[in-house]
Amino acid sequence: MDDVIYLDTDEEITSAIDKMQQCMAKRISLVVPREASILQSVVNLKLIKKEAESLGKEIAIVTSDKTAHNLAGQVGLDIYESLKDSRPVSNFKRSQPMANEVIELDFSEKQKMPSGIKVHHFQDEGGIDKNNKKKEPASESIKEEKEAFEEEAPDSELKTTESETIEEEYLSPSKSNYSSRGSDHIFIPKKFLFAIPIVLVLILLAIILTIPKATITLSVKGEAFTKDVDMMVDKDIKEPSIDTNTIPGTLISREISGSKTFKATGEKSEGEKATGKVTLKNYWDSTAKSYAKGTKLVYSGGLVFILTQDVTVPGGTTSLVQGEVRTQPGMIDATVESEKPGEEYNVAAGRFSISGLSSIMSAKIFAESTEKFTGGLTKKILILSQDDVDKAISDYTAELKPNLIDDIGKNANNNKIISEVIQVSVVESKTNKNVGDETDEFNLELKIKGEVIGFNEEQFMSTLVQSTQKTIDASKKLLVDQTKTIVDGATVENGKLKVSTKIDGRIVTNFSEDELKRKISMKRIGTAKSTLLENKDITQVDIWISPPWTLSFLPLWQKKINFEFKYDQQ
Repeated sequence: MDDVIYLDTDEEITSAIDKMQQCMAKRISLVVPREASILQSVVNLKLIKKEAESLGKEIAIVTSDKTAHNLAGQVGLDIYESLKDSRPVSNFKRSQPMANEVIELDFSEKQKMPSGIKVHHFQDEGGIDKNNKKKEPASESIKEEKEAFEEEAPDSELKTTESETIEEEYLSPSKSNYSSRGSDHIFIPKKFLFAIPIVLVLILLAIILTIPKATITLSVKGEAFTKDVDMMVDKDIKEPSIDTNTIPGTLISREISGSKTFKATGEKSEGEKATGKVTLKNYWDSTAKSYAKGTKLVYSGGLVFILTQDVTVPGGTTSLVQGEVRTQPGMIDATVESEKPGEEYNVAAGRFSISGLSSIMSAKIFAESTEKFTGGLTKKILILSQDDVDKAISDYTAELKPNLIDDIGKNANNNKIISEVIQVSVVESKTNKNVGDETDEFNLELKIKGEVIGFNEEQFMSTLVQSTQKTIDASKKLLVDQTKTIVDGATVENGKLKVSTKIDGRIVTNFSEDELKRKISMKRIGTAKSTLLENKDITQVDIWISPPWTLSFLPLWQKKINFEFKYDQQ
């Protein structure tokens, strides 16, 4: 072979023919890659063969494409696996076509083309050929070539197949889709073209129904509302009742213990008792007087001394001296000690009355000391008093209570608790010292228990609102701001918690969202606003639609319309 032309995978037939025309050799080898688009059509191969015969050249196809081997054999072209092969893969010739099947194409300048037949060279559209003559558009040429096929071919099947193939492949190249490796083209049959508008309409309808969405904010008049309501939480019921304002509750009980050292503040006087000697005298009569150990002798100022042993005071005697009767008292010495310790009992010599005697007898029977008493000494010591224990229990309970409340909260299982009504009791208390023991500090071990009735806050609010809603006109509804719902007081008794609650909210119109949606569905924004503002309770309407290409129409699908209410308080 004298010359070799290499074609690309997506090489057009017009480009291949141009290269054949420009080649001066008489024998040409067209080297074509596998799955090249030019080899997938028998018409392309016929055109190549016809052009070679017109140019007086011998043409051969070199490719490893098996499909091309078959098609080239049908056309009558020699085909080789590679340039090194000496023999073609297949050179069989099919029976010669009938005269009216021959495709008469002549790209030479001298031969006149049939009427209306023009060949368009895609690479040189609108350009000038090598003989400086203006090239005609390939699309017109292919149309004319198709007409020529139809006029010459008596066989209706040939007309349909060949002519439509030419048109589909060359008249409108955009209808032929090839992969990057030149795979079989895909085309849409004409009989399906009428369905495209219907499909597009259905797609558009689906988009209109599903994609657009609208958010509408309505500013609505509201009337202030305040009311005191008592609610009851009962641990013994299972279901809430809006008739009795009662909801079920849960008894929550927790214990906590601790140990702490406290200061002792009790006081006790302690020291030495004063002692001394006295002489008991009996001027009363001649009868002896006996006084047991422990008998009290009272010193001036009320200081008390006690006999330390039993004593008997002899009776007094009388005598006549120089004509006068004189009485000699019976006397006896005894030891006494002060009733209490202290320096104040170190008294000077003086007179002591005997406790229990009448004032007359006390003038005749008494005791006297001749020396100052000594040894009295006083000191105060700290002891554990009962007041110390009681105060420690109270203070430590208050200290442990926050931890107890926190523990109850952690074990409330999402129940609402009111910490102010938690009942706290002392389960056990123990000190390491006894009351009255001398000590400056003591240790207290304490265990306390907390009990409270918890409840579901959402159920509480729902029952509260529903029970209050019953007292309001059916065309209105109650809005309660939970942050403004306060607990005025609560008490626990027999497993029931009574909560005095103050509702602070607003009364507003009870709109039907479904009815509003039906009125404004598929309307423009302006029309929808006007429709909504017809309601005297709506003061302002703001509408947002997305995406923006919906042309300001609200969605047809009402589920895509969402209302947000802003309530004004008068």
